[in-house]
Amino acid sequence: MKKIILFFLVFLFAFPAMSGVYAKTEKDYDIEEELNLLAILEISDSEFNEAFDFEKGMSRAEFLRLVNRTNKLMNAAADELPYWDVDKSNKYYNDIAVGLNSRIIDGTTGDRFHPYSNITYAEAVKMISVPLGYKNYAEAKGGYPFGYLDAAREGRFDIGLAANRELNRGYAVKLIFKALTAPMMIQTSFGSDIKYSSEKDRTLLEDVFGVKKT
Repeated sequence: MKKIILFFLVFLFAFPAMSGVYAKTEKDYDIEEELNLLAILEISDSEFNEAFDFEKGMSRAEFLRLVNRTNKLMNAAADELPYWDVDKSNKYYNDIAVGLNSRIIDGTTGDRFHPYSNITYAEAVKMISVPLGYKNYAEAKGGYPFGYLDAAREGRFDIGLAANRELNRGYAVKLIFKALTAPMMIQTSFGSDIKYSSEKDRTLLEDVFGVKKT
């Protein structure tokens, strides 16, 4: 994707052409710009956009697909997954394989993934923390769930929900949008003295999609 220096040109030129991309409700207008940007960047697909309902629940597998696409992770060569509730007939099999290979999710033989269970806010934050580089920071802060919630606050991609609240589609879009422009956590030293730094000039939007917010 060609690098766009002025971020808001995306909104100026692309959004009018996107009007009517999904069925709107009153609450949907609060996130129209966010949803349109996800569509433009191909993070969300037509199936997600055209039947969009702010209040509809978001499954773990659906949210993982969005997270994978924030880093343009689309395909994975995988043998059998370790989750006994996910086989190759599952429509999200590839998305789950991508997430496992890129360490967005974890799993060992005999685990369950619960692909169709509604994702909670803490689970969603844990997933999106990985492409942003906050996984090690979060683990050092106590791990799941509160270390990851602390990472979201530190990285300014927290949207202020309770850890165990089930995420609906509207809040999922808000979380992904905030993550796109959040400062990435970058490892700055190695060896016995590993350090990380939050880099405000490094974002997924610029690093992955070549769009610079000014």
